[in-house]
Amino acid sequence: MSDIDSWVEAQEFQINLDAQGKIIDCLDSNIHRANTPEERIRQKMTQIIIHEFGYPASNIALERTINIGRENKRADIVIYNSPEACASGDQGNIFIIAEIKAPSIATSDGQLASYLSATSAQGGFWTNGNKIDFFRKDFQNGNLIPWLGIPKYKQAWDSIGKYKKSEFESL
Repeated sequence: MSDIDSWVEAQEFQINLDAQGKIIDCLDSNIHRANTPEERIRQKMTQIIIHEFGYPASNIALERTINIGRENKRADIVIYNSPEACASGDQGNIFIIAEIKAPSIATSDGQLASYLSATSAQGGFWTNGNKIDFFRKDFQNGNLIPWLGIPKYKQAWDSIGKYKKSEFESL
């Protein structure tokens, strides 16, 4: 069992299955997806984004089309700046993009980098369920910078890893 799987089970996040063993999508229970390792990771990561990072489900879309030049690709998880941007698929109003792979895929193939460069996304992450790589986009030159994580909802990228004294006092 991977670290992410162990962590998710400890958080009591569940992946619900229908009678045929398909995954019931955590964002839309009317969508039933193939029960694959990649889909299980995507569902778990979506729940983490909602429950641990505080992003509204209405800002998140799965399998969203990203226009890259003349090609249309599908990003695994897209977090938009607003529910309206999410509903319309506004590529100019994306905040974070995630690329999810099966555990058998060891390294990124560059898909995430192409999604980030073609959109307004400020950053994103790549994971195969065993490891996770976070990136922030440098808007001055378009390069991706390895980062510590993604910000919680309504927090700045630079706040990652920084805490206020008052946050420690409440512990």
